[in-house]
Amino acid sequence: INMERETEFWLVYTPNGSNPTVRHTAKWEADKEAQRLALVNPSRSFYVAHVKDRYEAPRVVHTELDPYIPF
Repeated sequence: INMERETEFWLVYTPNGSNPTVRHTAKWEADKEAQRLALVNPSRSFYVAHVKDRYEAPRVVHTELDPYIPF
């Protein structure tokens, strides 16, 4: 598990668009970007998502076993 300390961030998302690529460190920055994108894409909706939690599973460990079967 990655134990590095991260801070919360905001993303701008639009359905059926590409995945968000910019992590905004302040809500006002994401709001401003969503407004800008809405003005240049009037037929689309843009959402500001607040990311404050992360969950991840432990790594999967693969061990190759000896192929010899004694029976």
